Amino acid sequence: MKFQFIAFSTLATIFLLSCTAQPYLKTNSIDAYNLPLDASLNVILEGDVPAKIDPIFVDLIKGAIKSNLTDRGNIISDQASLLVNISVSSEEFVRDDGNYYRYPYYYRSPYDLNRIRSIDEYYLRISIYDKAADKTLWTGLTRWRPGSVFEPSNVEKAENLVGLVLETI
Repeated sequence: MKFQFIAFSTLATIFLLSCTAQPYLKTNSIDAYNLPLDASLNVILEGDVPAKIDPIFVDLIKGAIKSNLTDRGNIISDQASLLVNISVSSEEFVRDDGNYYRYPYYYRSPYDLNRIRSIDEYYLRISIYDKAADKTLWTGLTRWRPGSVFEPSNVEKAENLVGLVLETI
């Protein structure tokens, strides 16, 4: 009876932790900056889009930022002094399958020489920059991997990703 309770508690904890997954999120601001509700903003894309990132994803992110800010009561204008800078980048890192030599010979293929794999990660940085003061007031950074639930592959996922970043303003 005690074993069943422990097994059930462990499975329930694993299930709850997996349901509350959040993306990587890092924010920083000057003097606890709060975006005014009626601020006039200009949304721009900084730099070029890396070749590994789908440009349609970037357009979805840009549209999600505009809709999120207008839903808050902000105004999107090309002549605004506050800029919302969007920058996207990609990074690739190499992971070695460290378990290869830990298992006996009959659990692995003797011809499996490709134990090293590369993993792509994509980064999105959203910054609020004041042209008049020539300084960045707020910045938020998040990342996702291809095929993850946070990949902005459609409008809803892009709005969810952008909403998680912009709700910290």
